[in-house]
Amino acid sequence: MPRTDPDQVEATMLVFVPADPDRWRDALQARPVVGHAATPGLLEEFGYGPADDEQAEHAAMVLASVAGLAQYGRRGVLACEVPPSTISTDPAHPDTPNGRVEVDSIDPSRVVSWFTDEADLDVSTAARAASGLGLDRAWETPEVASLVEECALLWHAAEELPGRGED
Repeated sequence: MPRTDPDQVEATMLVFVPADPDRWRDALQARPVVGHAATPGLLEEFGYGPADDEQAEHAAMVLASVAGLAQYGRRGVLACEVPPSTISTDPAHPDTPNGRVEVDSIDPSRVVSWFTDEADLDVSTAARAASGLGLDRAWETPEVASLVEECALLWHAAEELPGRGED
């Protein structure tokens, strides 16, 4: 859902980018940057209405975490505020109903927060189950479903990202 930040002139939209927290810049260097957002497709798929933007954004964040688990073996998500004009969707992509979006590029200064599991949480069983799977198939594995249901991600300020001061 587009939003206007009082400190910014332009409207922004939250895009949740799967990332390995130790190598988070790599996720932002991809072209395009792939993430998940509260798109009309996600709203429809999950039965959310226009007033459900917080729930839709939470769903996009959790979906991005499962994509990160399948790709990186751990759940890490960057929350980025980006101009809607830089976001596109591919209607033919199977993850479009899951809020999958592509962003032309994301400057590291656009990261507003990030999410990850507790450092001592063992996600290896879920990571093995999700490895190499598409988002829907990974989501449906019992190991991933259990992880998502039982272990909420931790919120971190953007300034806490490893090496953030090097921007």
